[in-house]
Amino acid sequence: MDYYYLAIIVVLFALTILNLTIGVANDAVNFLNNAWGAKAASFKVLMITASAGVFVGAMFAGGMMEVARSGVFHPQYFAFGEVIMIFLAVMLTNVLLIDFFNTLGLPTSTTVSLVAGLLGAAFAYSAIKVSANGEAFGNIATYINTDKALAMISAIFVSITIAFFVGVILQYLARIVFSFSFERYKLVGGSIFSGIAIGLISYFIFFKGLKSAPFVTEDLLKQITGNILLIEGVLMAGLTFLFIILQSLFRLNVFKVVVIYGTFALAMSFAGNDLVNFIGPPLAAYDSFSAYTQSGATDPMAFTMESLRGGAPTPTLFLLASGLIMVLTLWFSKKTRTVIRTSVDLSRQNEGQEKFDANPIARSIVKMTIMGGKVLSVIRIPSVHRWIDGRFKKPEINNNPEAPAFDMVRAAVSLTVASSLIAVGTSMKLPLSTTYVTFMVTMGTSLADRAWDRESAVFRVSGVITVIGGWFVTAFLAFFAAALIAWIFYLGGYISVVALIALSVFLLIRSSISHRRREIEHKEAEEMMHMETDAGEEEIIELSKTNVYAVLDVIPEILETTNTGLFKEKTKTLKKAEKMVRQIDKRTSVFKSTMNVSIAGLGENYLTVGDYYIKNTDILREIAVSLNFLIHPVSEHVANQHKNLTKSQFRDLSDIISKYNVFAAYCRERISGDYGSEYQDELLAKQLEFKNHVQEIRLNQIKRIKSKEAASKSNILFFNMIAEVYNLSKFLVELTENELKFNKFK
Repeated sequence: MDYYYLAIIVVLFALTILNLTIGVANDAVNFLNNAWGAKAASFKVLMITASAGVFVGAMFAGGMMEVARSGVFHPQYFAFGEVIMIFLAVMLTNVLLIDFFNTLGLPTSTTVSLVAGLLGAAFAYSAIKVSANGEAFGNIATYINTDKALAMISAIFVSITIAFFVGVILQYLARIVFSFSFERYKLVGGSIFSGIAIGLISYFIFFKGLKSAPFVTEDLLKQITGNILLIEGVLMAGLTFLFIILQSLFRLNVFKVVVIYGTFALAMSFAGNDLVNFIGPPLAAYDSFSAYTQSGATDPMAFTMESLRGGAPTPTLFLLASGLIMVLTLWFSKKTRTVIRTSVDLSRQNEGQEKFDANPIARSIVKMTIMGGKVLSVIRIPSVHRWIDGRFKKPEINNNPEAPAFDMVRAAVSLTVASSLIAVGTSMKLPLSTTYVTFMVTMGTSLADRAWDRESAVFRVSGVITVIGGWFVTAFLAFFAAALIAWIFYLGGYISVVALIALSVFLLIRSSISHRRREIEHKEAEEMMHMETDAGEEEIIELSKTNVYAVLDVIPEILETTNTGLFKEKTKTLKKAEKMVRQIDKRTSVFKSTMNVSIAGLGENYLTVGDYYIKNTDILREIAVSLNFLIHPVSEHVANQHKNLTKSQFRDLSDIISKYNVFAAYCRERISGDYGSEYQDELLAKQLEFKNHVQEIRLNQIKRIKSKEAASKSNILFFNMIAEVYNLSKFLVELTENELKFNKFK
């Protein structure tokens, strides 16, 4: 029996390593998004800074480990065998749930996942014990530390509101003081702001955080806390004068200093607060196993866990090892950037491809906000309002995807507020969600900075609602999943433990494959979006042609694949065609979103080139729509098991696809060559030939319907397919005419 539980401990520590890598990939958004979004430094410098913060912060994490031991349930009422299964259920839930959100690119909370998972697993075993003992169901509260659990959950969600509104207020004030042209105010105002910001961050991180550091003596702590106001005053004043001198001599960017230092501090704060989420349950399980083996007990279901009630020092070796794993994950995990992109995209100042679609809730919120603004406009003081609007006047926006998403002022405010709030929570031993705090601060500062205008507000609000909704989903899923897994462990014993571990491994491998595929698609989208703001006409024309070729060259394959999938009634083949259509839809959508930046880069011929460019984007979008109207009915037809087309229908369909491919090859040659409008008549003649052929096939189909040769569903599908193929030929002609017309002006 001891070997069985020893194996469980080994599995728990293996899950710990996995949880550290998955959790850091999720939580890296907390301390990297602001510096990354503001382009405060190169990626390598930011990673080195964050790595140092994470490693140092791990040394301050010891005091938070009590959360896993006795913060959610009363261990003295549970046997060793039950506690071990509770911790295993929590770790499996954490790993799978956080990895799921990482794959989707949505930042969620490892803290909420831990607390809700502990509640769920403990609830399941409490219910089992109550039922077995014949107690009233209400006695479950005896086993659960409801007061502490509710306090932690309340602290997590209250911190969301505080973080958002503090971010809004401080960013609004900072923008009024510095405006977007903050260079002129950097010498004095920037130095004062930076001195205060770094002083605050230092206070909350180093002084408040010292309370939970396992290696700080009580005498040293008393000396520091007794002179804290003097230390802080000297530090802020000294930093202010130092920054004035450094700016005068070396033109130091003080906001960049705050951002880099804030990144270090927030990474340190994250490690100190969130390390319990990753190693708390395994360490508590290890302590439980040690107490059980040392007691000499032989029945794991009779030995209760009073030993977990008190705190226990966390071995420094574990903290060092955890810090090292977290640092390595930062450098090598590909999912880190996926989660960061979500937060940066929702808070960016410039335009771009919006990640989230509008939803009814977001539309209602935006509508009510606009109406509220109109009401408040009645009581405005015009002169004051004009002056404030002047402070928020933005410089010319650079829509280059490589440009900063927002400026250093906002990044500095976000980092100062977030690191301070998290450090306060850590010093009070409240497991605040660093993800929730940093995300809401970032959203608050972006709202105050007027980054959400009428063009983007509904999409940004939709994104925020989606992310926040994911947080509640995290809590519910963690609770119920951990409870279910714990219940299965109770019913299935050894077999269920092995089976669920194997299932978890399978799901993680599958998730990794899915994420790799999504990253490839995102990379392709980024390449399509990449257009420098100072690009000349040649680069813009080349971008347009590249997208035209990319779409035209794949259409014949889509048609052939669709025809084959329908003929053989293979859904797998049709899914391949659907995937190609989705890629075209994505490409054409992204291509159209580059319209503003592309036209802005045009020279004196902007009207001619711009018209050519816009027509191409419009036609390619129409092609994407037509392909969707073609493939979806076919997939529905096969999935619904309707009668297939007849041999004569397939013969005609194959014939029209073959003739389309010939016509498409002709148009492709004219588009890629240097042909002029003298080929217009030849093009129209070939289009008329193809149109007559389609009409002939349509008449043949009418005859088949009259003779009742085919089923009604098949007839409708056939007409739809030839209609969409004909529509594609019309779009081909429009693309070719646009090219021939444009060549005349070269």
